[in-house]
Amino acid sequence: MYPRSTGWRVGGALGTLGVFLVVAPIVALVPPHAPWGIGALVTGLVLARRRLAERVTLVSLSGLCPKCEAELAVKTGRLREPHPITCNGCHHVSSLKVELPPASAS
Repeated sequence: MYPRSTGWRVGGALGTLGVFLVVAPIVALVPPHAPWGIGALVTGLVLARRRLAERVTLVSLSGLCPKCEAELAVKTGRLREPHPITCNGCHHVSSLKVELPPASAS
């Protein structure tokens, strides 16, 4: 678990949004024009919102499936509340509940 600061989240969200604001007019030159430009803007907004919502990053997890006892593999990414974990062996979905640190302004 790696807590993310407000500065990291806002900086990443603004950077992502800035890239897609530059890309949108360029891809809008390709016919059909409107869908590409609108798609780029919507994609930028969605990715920026995801970065802004990432208070904690899940770095690694080791453990066994409670149903079949196979090793669990988890990708690094945003930690959700509760975080779903799917077993590759039996496809049982478990959930990881972690007490998240309080949101801070740092």
